[in-house]
Amino acid sequence: MRIGQSHSSRWIVGCFETGERLPEALIELCRRQQVKAAQLTGQGILSSVVLDVYDLNRQGYASAFSSEGSFELLLLGGNVSMMGSQHILNLHAVIGLHEHGQNRVVGGQIREATVHWVEFAIQAFDDLVLERSLDVTSRLPVWKELEQPLLGLQAAPETVTWPESPPLQTDRSDSPPVPSAPPQGSGRKSNRTRAAAADPPKTAKPQSAAPKLASKEQWQQAAQQSQEILERKKSHLEDVDWESYVEIELEPGDIILHPKLGECKVVKVEDDTGAWIRINKSNRISKLALSMIKLERVGERDGVRIFRIAGGS
Repeated sequence: MRIGQSHSSRWIVGCFETGERLPEALIELCRRQQVKAAQLTGQGILSSVVLDVYDLNRQGYASAFSSEGSFELLLLGGNVSMMGSQHILNLHAVIGLHEHGQNRVVGGQIREATVHWVEFAIQAFDDLVLERSLDVTSRLPVWKELEQPLLGLQAAPETVTWPESPPLQTDRSDSPPVPSAPPQGSGRKSNRTRAAAADPPKTAKPQSAAPKLASKEQWQQAAQQSQEILERKKSHLEDVDWESYVEIELEPGDIILHPKLGECKVVKVEDDTGAWIRINKSNRISKLALSMIKLERVGERDGVRIFRIAGGS
């Protein structure tokens, strides 16, 4: 069993008009709306349809129904996921038709269909990644990953390239290493213990020549770079008036002004460790680590509190 949990979703509701094709129209809609994980439902009328069903013996889909005319789309259902950069729609339908004086109902996976009028509703899960891959047993593109992406918002720490340190000097000896004594306890040895005892002792490998030691100037240069980084960080912290910050409890709906991401809206708060935010300019959901930042309240907008991150613009 593979499961995932979504805490942020949105609904896209609309209709397809006469002449539009399925599933192509749905795939294009998902691309425009940046939908990568979703479930969908719909109903309407089709003027042509081709349905497939999965054949266990052949391990593949085979055509089950294909016709043109007037078909009642009793139920359209399925989901949206990704295979690499490609949108994959698992789209099924239940079709009602009148044939030879009798009413029939058929169903299957939609290979292609022409719309006369179809209304739909898509629930997109913005905080989930549904990734498919080909299963060698069933030869079906199945879900292999259902995960919640955590986009890191902390800047990477500055690093200093240090000169290569000399290796530790070891005592060289011509005598082979002495094997360790067997463990105390029961006289009964496991297979692993007996196999290890039977192996001949390994001889020490000859040491390669030690690399040249770093010069005094190189060590001094590295120490100076490290000191400069520490001074810059210290100067930044001293510029912040920490006494003006109080313990802040974020609430869903609050606005955070992020120095890199711009204006973000809080959608969920997880105690005092993190908050899920929606980035307005990209409509993406990310997790903000509250333990790594300081927030300052800067005002309100239509009754909504606005905060900014210390050190940001």
